[in-house]
Amino acid sequence: MELLYVDESGDPGRQRGGKGNNSAHYILSGITLYISQWQMVGGSMKSFRRYLRDHYRLPLHVELHAAELIRISQAKEYKELKKRDRIRLLGDFVRSFPGCFPEQTRILNVCLRKSDFPKVDNFQELAWRRLIRGFEKHLISRNRMGMIMADHNSDPTIGRVLREMRTNYPLEAPYYHEAGRRYPRVWRVVEDIVFRDSKSSGFIQAADAIAHCLYRKEFPKASLKKYNVDRFFDYLEPFLYLDMNPDDPHGIVRS
Repeated sequence: MELLYVDESGDPGRQRGGKGNNSAHYILSGITLYISQWQMVGGSMKSFRRYLRDHYRLPLHVELHAAELIRISQAKEYKELKKRDRIRLLGDFVRSFPGCFPEQTRILNVCLRKSDFPKVDNFQELAWRRLIRGFEKHLISRNRMGMIMADHNSDPTIGRVLREMRTNYPLEAPYYHEAGRRYPRVWRVVEDIVFRDSKSSGFIQAADAIAHCLYRKEFPKASLKKYNVDRFFDYLEPFLYLDMNPDDPHGIVRS
């Protein structure tokens, strides 16, 4: 059994005429973990959190939230750290992955530029369909079953998406149709999506960091160039699930 921990970057709403507060992107990132390795990886992440406590004086209970580390909004504990130290902490987090996660771990990414989809209004549903199909492909390649764990702030209606894609063999046809195309039904992803509070899940926090680092790579900001934030995603390259999209050098699904 493999678990997929998922978080997002951006919002699912459409930018209207280039105006408003909605983001220009919507990203979903997920990181896999064998259930048999859950305890081991959890212990490694706790050791890393002790490093952050000792090196940055960041209390163990404080959630690692990538966007807040770049620009503080609500996390009052981050105010004790200088900006360069917060960004260095984020870099340390993604660089810690090879020491925390086993080599079998894979990272799945969907990155949608909203301007590429003029007829789409629900980017969350579109991205989740792509991510679920990618996870199913991954599970088939390893002959395993899997479950999905997502941040509790995600729209709970995405559970309907998985149920629509899943087969109830032998009651349904082995294929379903979406946007005029035929896709095999999902059968290796079991149960509904399980929603977790990211504050109590280091694995959801890891997915959050991945999604935000991908955002910073795809949409680099000039003022952050001196911190190399646009390069943090490159530290994750050994884990990227390239078969998610063989036409993309990082396996990122973009359409």
